Amino acid sequence: MGNLRHSVFVTFFIPVMALLLIFQLTSSLYAKTAQAETHRVRVGLITNADKLAFKTTGKYQLINKNSGEIIANLKPGERWELTVNNNRMVLTKNGEPAGEFNDPLVVQGATATQVSILSAVTTISSNGSNLAALSGDGKVTNLGTDLSKYQVRSASGVQPMTAGNSELALITLEGPGNTKRYRGDMEFKISNTGQLVAINELPVEEYLYGVVPSEMPVSFGLEALKAQALAARTYALRAALNNKNMDFDLAPTDASQVYGGYDAESPMANRAVQETAGEVITYQGQLIDAVFFSSSGGFTDNSEDVWKNYVPYLRWKEDPYDKNDKHYNWVVYNTVDQLTNRVNQGLAQLGYQQQFGQVQALEEVARTSSGARVKAMRINGLGLDGSPLTVEVANADRVRVVLGLKSSLFTWEQQRDEAGNLTAITITGSGWGHGLGMSQYGARGMAEQGYNYRQILQYYYTGVDIVPNYGR
Repeated sequence: MGNLRHSVFVTFFIPVMALLLIFQLTSSLYAKTAQAETHRVRVGLITNADKLAFKTTGKYQLINKNSGEIIANLKPGERWELTVNNNRMVLTKNGEPAGEFNDPLVVQGATATQVSILSAVTTISSNGSNLAALSGDGKVTNLGTDLSKYQVRSASGVQPMTAGNSELALITLEGPGNTKRYRGDMEFKISNTGQLVAINELPVEEYLYGVVPSEMPVSFGLEALKAQALAARTYALRAALNNKNMDFDLAPTDASQVYGGYDAESPMANRAVQETAGEVITYQGQLIDAVFFSSSGGFTDNSEDVWKNYVPYLRWKEDPYDKNDKHYNWVVYNTVDQLTNRVNQGLAQLGYQQQFGQVQALEEVARTSSGARVKAMRINGLGLDGSPLTVEVANADRVRVVLGLKSSLFTWEQQRDEAGNLTAITITGSGWGHGLGMSQYGARGMAEQGYNYRQILQYYYTGVDIVPNYGR
């Protein structure tokens, strides 16, 4: 039902029979979404800015986080800017000085009004498309969009109910080379390096509105999008548990999962989130590490072959559903100099100290349990000082990183001159990504063949359960 604090409220009294009727009409969708108010995530949108600016649409306040002091009631169209001076945040409003602060500042939705309905403390909220009532014990009554069938009993008599103003509340954040709109709240603080940090805090369901279409094309279909929603929801909530002592839970990039805020939203992806609200993936009662990737190339693999640790629900399997024209049978050609540069860049990225003056040969050491991916590779050549150098790289994901490839599912041919010296290498492969968990193209293929999102997830994650209410 959206963020209750960003809504317009009315007070009304409903006869007992009408209230019972309304609760009979309450959908599990909105009950689940309301529970997301207690399942919030924090996304570190920007972590190293010299200057940030923001505007708001809807009802917001600017608050000193530590003291709770309301600095300003924000009005739509006002432009607020933050810079740093002597480790203090300098705030301006429409170019005019508005104060300096040591404490974090929070752009926060105006506090919800509570009203009494038949003696129960209840919040009435419009999210722009539906009106709903949230009672003190967390129960939700969805009033739908046709409010004319309900009546309000007040001191002035009985009259039809109307939704009133339902303006969507958004924060526009202007950062280095980027301007986007976001739901929820925004915290600004100074990092240990003396730069500005912007953290978006919001209900996990609203966060997913900006994740699902950023991670998966909406053309993949509703069931595939639902599978993506559950994977992303589970991933986010697990991250929130693991990072609860950190400044934020998630990055907005593929370092966590891609989050594009309000401007990335799509009606089809929002529907996928709403129709699966609160559902997560568990293994033996615990949230799984719901990793996913683009294309399997025909096989997923075991966790210990691709990364390091054994994970019981990340098991290899053939993936006939993944077939696509985009990520199969790609070819990468490198001269020996290009290969040497790629290998050196990859080794540095992985933290290796060794560097090659020239790569002379690639040697396969092992393949993964599926037999499809290169699990370990030996690189032979000369070091920067001209002496012989051999570096062995494992596991499969590190192999693809060191060679700069889309996938570790590949074969190769080495070209040599008449003297036997390596001159070039041609790599042919399929897939894109690490190869663990759910293949997004595979989810599309399964959906096209009539499988639903539960079947998709239980195919790619071995032995898991799909459970409601955030696994509680």
